[in-house]
Amino acid sequence: MRKMLNMYPAKVYRAQARAALSGKWKSALLVLAVISLFSGAVFGVSVSTEVDGSAPDYYILNIALGPLRSQSLWQNGQLVQDAAKLTKQVGILPYSLPLLLITLVVVLLLMVLQPVCRLGIIRLGLDIADDKVPSLSVLRISWRQYWRMVGVEIRSFLAAAWPFFLLVIAAAVLMIVFQTMDEVLFVLLVVAAFVLLCIRMLNYWLAAYLMIERPEASIRALLGESRRLMKNCRVRVVLLELSFIGWFAFYCVVNIVLSSYILPLLPSFSLQVAVSVFTALLALPLSLYAIVSFAMFFRDRVLRDAKKLAE
Repeated sequence: MRKMLNMYPAKVYRAQARAALSGKWKSALLVLAVISLFSGAVFGVSVSTEVDGSAPDYYILNIALGPLRSQSLWQNGQLVQDAAKLTKQVGILPYSLPLLLITLVVVLLLMVLQPVCRLGIIRLGLDIADDKVPSLSVLRISWRQYWRMVGVEIRSFLAAAWPFFLLVIAAAVLMIVFQTMDEVLFVLLVVAAFVLLCIRMLNYWLAAYLMIERPEASIRALLGESRRLMKNCRVRVVLLELSFIGWFAFYCVVNIVLSSYILPLLPSFSLQVAVSVFTALLALPLSLYAIVSFAMFFRDRVLRDAKKLAE
C-alpha cells in the first residue's frame, strides 16, 4: 500500500499530459487521425446479424462500411427484402454481394493492422511524454517488431485468462451436474471470472510499453517485468482510467444523439458523411489526452523503480 501511495494521483498525470501536449495538439491529432483511420476507429466497419423477434426463422443482415450502411431481411439463407426498398432513409444501400465482400476484406485488413496501430499509439504517447515532435514515423515498424507485438498481446491474454477459463468451465460443469443449480449463481460465477480476468490483465498492462523500450528482451521477460512493475499499482491505473469516464460519457451521449437522432434526419448523403466524420473525429482529442496520460504513468513508474533499485 505504501508503494501505491507514493505514486502520483491521476490529476497529476493528466496535468503532465496537458503540459506535454502544449503546442503539439495539431501535429499529434493529425498523427492520431491517421492511426485511427488504419485501425478502423474513424469509420466503423462491421458485419452482423440479428434475429427478428417477431419471426425467429427470419434474421437481419447489417453491413456497415463507414457511413455506407445496408440492411436486408433473410429467411433460411434466402434474401427476402432490402431495407433500402422499405425505407427512404438516406444512406441505406441495397444489399449486394460486392459490398459484403469489400466489407469483409476491409475488416480483415484492419485486423492485420491492429498491432501496427497499437504500437503507433504507444510510441506517439511516449514521444510526446519525452517532449519529441509527433510524426508519422511512429507507424514505421519492422516485421520482427510486428510479430513481437502480436506475441506480447497473445501471451499476455493467455497468462491472464487461464483462471477465467477454469472458472467458466467449473461453473458449466456444476450447472450440468447439479441441474437444479440456480442460473443466477451461474451468472455470478461467470461475472466473478470476468472480474478476475480484468484484474489479471492489469498485471501485463505495461508489457507493450516495455517492448518498445527494451527491444532485445524476450517476451517472457517483458511479461515478468510488467507484472513486477504493476505490483501495488493496479489501483492507480484503474483510477487513472476512471478519471476520464466523465469525458467519455459526454462523448457517448453526443455520439448517440448525432448518430441516432440527427443523422437519419439529414436530407443528403454528403451531410451524413460530414456528420459521421465529425462524430468520429470528436473523440480524437480526448483519446490523445488519455494516451499521453498513460505514457506519463509509465515514465513515472519506471523512474521510481530505477530510483528504488539505485538505493
